[in-house]
Amino acid sequence: MVLLGLAGVELLRHAGNTQALKDAKNNTRIAARGVVEPNLTPAIVSGDRAALDRFDTIMRSSVLQPPIVRVKIWAADGRIVYSDERRLIGRHYALSADDRAVLSHRGVEAEVSDLSRPENKFERGQGKLIEVYTGINGPDGRKLMFEAYEKQSSVTASSRNLWLTFAPALIGGLLLLQLFQLPLARSLVRRVRRAGEEREALLRRAVEASDQERRRLAAVLHDGVVQDLTGVSYGLSAAAKKDALPASIANEASSELRGAVHQLRSLLVDLYPGGLHGTDLRSALGDVAVQLERQGVSTTLEMGIDEPLAEETEELVFRAAREGARNVVKHAAASCATIRLSSTASHAIVEVEDDGLGLPDGSGIDGPGEGHFGLALLRDLLVESGGALELVPAESGGALLHVEVPLR
Repeated sequence: MVLLGLAGVELLRHAGNTQALKDAKNNTRIAARGVVEPNLTPAIVSGDRAALDRFDTIMRSSVLQPPIVRVKIWAADGRIVYSDERRLIGRHYALSADDRAVLSHRGVEAEVSDLSRPENKFERGQGKLIEVYTGINGPDGRKLMFEAYEKQSSVTASSRNLWLTFAPALIGGLLLLQLFQLPLARSLVRRVRRAGEEREALLRRAVEASDQERRRLAAVLHDGVVQDLTGVSYGLSAAAKKDALPASIANEASSELRGAVHQLRSLLVDLYPGGLHGTDLRSALGDVAVQLERQGVSTTLEMGIDEPLAEETEELVFRAAREGARNVVKHAAASCATIRLSSTASHAIVEVEDDGLGLPDGSGIDGPGEGHFGLALLRDLLVESGGALELVPAESGGALLHVEVPLR
C-alpha cells in the first residue's frame, strides 16, 4: 500500500508538472492572440519610438504581470522588435531551429531558458526561467514570434498545488482500502493458522498411531518368537553337552537359531528404535556393524561414549548409523567401513566412513539421481532438533557421513 501510495503521488506530481506547463502555454497563447496581435502596428514593427511607448504601456498593464518577468517580440531575421527591456529593442540575434519552426506554424513551445545565450543576459539575475514562445501574425502579414519568460518556481508551485489537491484523496482512498482489507486478512490468517494446527494435529496422531503400532509389533516379537527361539537355542546347547543328540547337529542348529535371534533383534530395533537406552546402544550399533559384515563389508565399531545418552539422542544416533550403513551397502561398493561414535560438550558425533567409490561430481544428499532420500529425511529431522548432517569425501577415497546429534 505504501508503494502504491508513493507511485500515485509521483504520478500526480508528474501530472501536475505537465498541467502547469500546459497552463503556461495557454496563458502565453491567450496573451499573444488577445493582446499582442490586435495592438501591433507597422510603426511598432519599424521601430517608431512613440508607437513602442504606447505598446509598452499596454504590455505592462495587460501582460507583464507575475509570474511573467520578461516579454520579447522577434522578427524572422532575428531582430528583437519589442521587449520590456528597452536595451534589447533593435538588436539582432541568431534564431534556433525551434524558433524558426514556431515562426512558421504558430505553435506554442516551452523550455528552460538558457541564460548563457547573449539575448538572455538581462535575465540572469532572476533565477531559473521558463521561456514560452509562439508564432504570431504581424500587421503587414509578416511572421513574428512572441516570447514570454516565467519564473520556474511559479510553475513548480502551480504543479505542487495541483498534486497536493488530489494527493489526500488518493492516500485517503488507499488507507480506506487497507482498513477494509484488514478484517479479511485477519480472518484469512486465522483460517490458515487453524488449518495448519489441524494438519499438525493429524500428523501427530498419525505418527503416534504408527509409533504405537510399531511398539506393539516390537513387543509381540520380543515377548514371543524371540523368547521362544532363545529358549530353543539354550535347550540345544544343553542337549549337546549331555550327548542327547550329536554335537555337530546341535551346534549348527544353535548357531542358526542365534543368527535368527540376532536378525529378529535387529528387526525390533528397526521397528522401534525408541527402545534403545543406556548399554543397549552399543548392542544396537553392534547389530548395524554385523549387518554390514553380512554384506561382505569388513566393519569396525569405535565407541567413544561410555555414559548412557538420553533416549531421543540414542534414537537419532542409531538412525544415523543405520542410514549410513545402508548407504554404504547401496552405493559405496566398499570392502571396509568404520562406525565411529564420539562426543563434544554439546553434541554426540556419529561418523560412518567407507573406502568405496566415493562421491561422484555433483552428487550429494540433494544431488541428481537416485540415492539419498533417507539421508535427506534424517537431515531434516536433525535440523529440527538442533543437529546437523553432511556427506563429504573421506580421506580414504570413499565417503564420510558426519552427523551431529544434540545432547539432551
